[in-house]
Amino acid sequence: MGYPIACCWDGARFTGKNGRPIFIFENTVRTAGGRHTFSPCDKVLNALMWGVLIMAAKIFGCEIYAIHILSTHASYIIGVPDAATHSRFKKWVHGNWAREANIRRNRSGSVWGRRAHSIPILDEESLI
Repeated sequence: MGYPIACCWDGARFTGKNGRPIFIFENTVRTAGGRHTFSPCDKVLNALMWGVLIMAAKIFGCEIYAIHILSTHASYIIGVPDAATHSRFKKWVHGNWAREANIRRNRSGSVWGRRAHSIPILDEESLI
């Protein structure tokens, strides 16, 4: 299930910092074969991954609420204005994360095992 369910786009349940309606999602992406691609000890790669995420938030006008990066997967919670922005944000972030990881590891090829898993957060209780 790489795409959010259709009904979650029926109406925004949250308001962003600038007052506009937003949809909030938890996105998780895993490495292919459970490879330990993202080492917590690699401070340069971690900084690059944070930088990519922050740059994407600026480019696409999204809000980042939480992130954790482990050796085999990464998860983050974001607020997006619409479905198209959500899709473009994930594509840009995951593509750049994979590119940076391959450069740092001196390898090529696929980094991700499958598409990102997106879970809509539909109410404040789910957000906590």
